[in-house]
Amino acid sequence: MSEQDVAATGTALFFSGMRFDMEDGTMHSTESGNESESSKRKRASESETIEMQDPDTDTAPRKKMSRKEQRKEATIKIPALPVEQTLIDVIKKRRGVVNHSYKDYSRVPATIDYEGEEPIEIREMSFPQKLHHMLAEKKYSKWISWMSHGRSFRIHLPVFFEKNITGTYFDYNRFGAFVTQLNSHGFKHISQGHDRNCYYHGLMLRGYPHLTKYMAPPRDPRRVNPDPENEPDFYAIDAKYPLPGNADQPVWEQYGPP
Repeated sequence: MSEQDVAATGTALFFSGMRFDMEDGTMHSTESGNESESSKRKRASESETIEMQDPDTDTAPRKKMSRKEQRKEATIKIPALPVEQTLIDVIKKRRGVVNHSYKDYSRVPATIDYEGEEPIEIREMSFPQKLHHMLAEKKYSKWISWMSHGRSFRIHLPVFFEKNITGTYFDYNRFGAFVTQLNSHGFKHISQGHDRNCYYHGLMLRGYPHLTKYMAPPRDPRRVNPDPENEPDFYAIDAKYPLPGNADQPVWEQYGPP
């Protein structure tokens, strides 16, 4: 056999129209029409990547996933909302800036079988479910609590939050890791006003734990600039769309601002 008939490239040998795969010991024809389906799928999964778009800002791709990772991601299905949500405010999307468009989901009812779907053990809960659970615990209200309108929450004392709460719900004790998870799940930060340093998500409302199942899976967070001028005014929204059981006074006013 001449040098022209045999060529070695990486993990494959080519013999005059045939390709020998040294990894799995199989022989394939180099003609595209005769290539096995398994070889096509193998090469496609190795080379093809899927670009994930930011669902909030619709800007440049943030993460690339292999075909295998994409199949795994596809197993997480978000149920459809049973009713139409109320559009409160639409902010023109700007690249690299937080999008504070807001929708009211307080009219979305719990499904009949929700109580059977809700995990009982903390370790079985998703991150949004754990967050809703800790916010419902009055014993934690000195360190994390809802604001009076029930649409945003604040961590009052991060040091004590780390010491008393994170270890109970998560596999870490760092406050920074908790904030990273907030960002990856689409929570947004308020930088000014009465709710300064609070976080919110349209599907995280006090008294509505069933809404957490409609949240999108976590994504790699992107660094974006704040947009204070377009941050939502939850007190004005509360006047028009009040949540059940709203308190007269924010918890942070009882203990003092952070």
